[in-house]
Amino acid sequence: MLPAIPEKYWNAKKERIKSGFNNYQELNQIIEKSKLDFLNQKEQKLDEKNKIKFIDYSINIIDKQYVKISTKKKFLSSLRFFKDF
Repeated sequence: MLPAIPEKYWNAKKERIKSGFNNYQELNQIIEKSKLDFLNQKEQKLDEKNKIKFIDYSINIIDKQYVKISTKKKFLSSLRFFKDF
């Protein structure tokens, strides 16, 4: 948790603490790490969306390309396991 920082030491354009504040370099590193962590979480959410698109696409292909009911069931069952994973 970062300490309270007076507004006069905050650079809003760069989103960094100005050099006049004690331990500004250490605090700026913490801010940078938090920013990177946030971006990594955002990428993980995109991966979840891609997984759902893959499943929807696969179901569509299975429905169109396979005639046998048993084959469709087998593939759809595998997709359900993948989705739960």
